[in-house]
Amino acid sequence: MGDKFREFRLEFRIWGLNYIFMTIVERRIYPRYDCAFQVRLVDSQDQSHLVNADNISLNGIALSIDQSLKNTLLGQGCHLLAGDSVKIYLPNPENGPDNSPDTGSGQEQAFTCRIQYLRRLSQQHYQLGGLFDQADEQQQNLLQVLVNQNKIL
Repeated sequence: MGDKFREFRLEFRIWGLNYIFMTIVERRIYPRYDCAFQVRLVDSQDQSHLVNADNISLNGIALSIDQSLKNTLLGQGCHLLAGDSVKIYLPNPENGPDNSPDTGSGQEQAFTCRIQYLRRLSQQHYQLGGLFDQADEQQQNLLQVLVNQNKIL
């Protein structure tokens, strides 16, 4: 938890002069880090759906879902509103370099996520943001490992 603030800069150079276009400071308690691994989302009928994780922090995750999965979840009574919850399985990074979830029960860790938002990115793609609900110590350790792997140095 050493670095609570991350700074992003867009710098460019024209004719030998450096310009800083914009500075954005990340002021969240738990900063988000871009990531690229698959997560298994389980719906209310225990069907698994592989989705991509866009970013992760110690208290939440953003997932890319398509319209068909959104419609499936809506059809099962999950309204995808703030406060609804979904179950996801995060990969154990010690399983191998591909970081993809395995179907074995010991290879991934289950989390309950409380939905914070559903953002439409295009006609077919959405971003689902969720907070991890009551993560225990083992889950927090896994999240710390995943966050550390995805930190921008």
